[in-house]
Amino acid sequence: MAKTSLQLTPKKIPIQTRSKATVEVILQATARILESGGLAVLTTNLIAERAGVSVGSVYQYFPSKEAILIELVRRMRQDLCEDLEGARDSIRGLGLREAVEKMVRASAAHHIRAPRRVEVLEYAELELPMTTEIEALKRRSLSAVLFVLDRYDIIDAPTAAFDLSAMCKGVIGAQAQIGCKDFEPVIQRLTDAVCGYLLGAPDESNS
Repeated sequence: MAKTSLQLTPKKIPIQTRSKATVEVILQATARILESGGLAVLTTNLIAERAGVSVGSVYQYFPSKEAILIELVRRMRQDLCEDLEGARDSIRGLGLREAVEKMVRASAAHHIRAPRRVEVLEYAELELPMTTEIEALKRRSLSAVLFVLDRYDIIDAPTAAFDLSAMCKGVIGAQAQIGCKDFEPVIQRLTDAVCGYLLGAPDESNS
């Protein structure tokens, strides 16, 4: 899916309850298609068919299938942001490892809820032009990680926040891609890895 100059923002913002319901049906139908067939099978006609609405109804709200994908990516990023901020707000009084585990668990939460959907959307996100709202959500997520690192006086917290966010995304995403059903061992291994990164390797010269 190449980046294009297609109109990618919604054509019409739903206000009435009925209009909002129609938009939700379209988004959920698209999500189900992504989960079962991936991006390759996604068309506006198929979205309309699965949603039980006319193609005209789809175009009334979304100018293209890419616009629908961007809204789903926005919601995915919103979920991740809320998970991380919830974990951030719950670390008071915890030791470093406990705080790290909470943040790692939050990073994995959206994969656990809908692993196939998130896998496809993260791939699509690489190809789609991003909106300012999605970029803001990504910054908020990184800020939540940075807040925790600052709280534990981690040196060069901005670099660590970027590295650790990438580490968690990579490992959790790779596990989801191979069909992982039990993320608990993954969360524990990642917690160990993050703590090792933050605390540094032991000084073997003194052993």
